Amino acid sequence: EAPGSTSEGIVREMERILGFATGVDSIPFDDWLASEFFGLHLRRTNGEPFVWHLTSEQGTVQLLAHAPRFDQKSIEIVLSEVVARMVDRFERDLKAAKATGHSDRAGGIEDHLSDVRQFEVALSWLIGVDAAGTDHHVGRRARGSVWNPDWNLGFRENLAPLQRAGLLPYPVLSDEEMDSFVAVG
Repeated sequence: EAPGSTSEGIVREMERILGFATGVDSIPFDDWLASEFFGLHLRRTNGEPFVWHLTSEQGTVQLLAHAPRFDQKSIEIVLSEVVARMVDRFERDLKAAKATGHSDRAGGIEDHLSDVRQFEVALSWLIGVDAAGTDHHVGRRARGSVWNPDWNLGFRENLAPLQRAGLLPYPVLSDEEMDSFVAVG
């Protein structure tokens, strides 16, 4: 990680370059990631994405995953190290906003917190973990099927359960593909 001022400068320069490439002065990196990256990657890989853009419904959480390295253990790490930290931070920020009487800010934080929790539940279900009542950490194994990627089948086949869980910024697979591939996960 770069120091705050350095990382902010890097992000500003990236946004300027991305904006230039899209014909505007600047484009926020999160917006570019949400609206452009995955589509470009799908086109470059002829619909076989090996980098997956996982996102929460409202985009509060955005994560790039290298598919061949993404498995149940990776999801557990994301849940325990990334999602849990985000939840903890939003809860602290929410408490501070309420304590200082900033109701508008508190409402926005509540929206982000809800979005992160939905992302947590979707990831948890994907690997067969019951996220309810686990205090934001990986909980007990739930009954039923667990996503267990078989990379020999290809990236699209293993992507179906993630799309079903609503973890992608937009659909990649058709309904027919979803029905035939979902048995893999």
